[in-house]
Amino acid sequence: MKKITSAFLAIILIIFSQGASLNVYAEGFVYYTDTKQIQRIAKELNELIEKYDADIDFASLNEEDNTPITDDGVYTENDFITARLIIHTDKKINEFGAIEHIFGYDDIHILRYA
Repeated sequence: MKKITSAFLAIILIIFSQGASLNVYAEGFVYYTDTKQIQRIAKELNELIEKYDADIDFASLNEEDNTPITDDGVYTENDFITARLIIHTDKKINEFGAIEHIFGYDDIHILRYA
């Protein structure tokens, strides 16, 4: 009887010790998948910027009002404010004619308009 009780307690100890470590494994997995999602959305956002804003030199600023200068003129702040819309929702959204749509980490949608 003592052997059966000892074996039973040993099994219970093993199960409970593994249960505590499973939380650590799960947290590591969540961190890994979050990192992958963040990397994917960052890559897609970089591609979107390169595609539509490649001609803008963000390092050169107009001295009067700190707006970016390009070869063919000066961009105003409104050019950037109206170009992209960032939405945080877990529901399906209407894109309203967006030319690009990036969906990613934590239910964030980035819509690009012409």
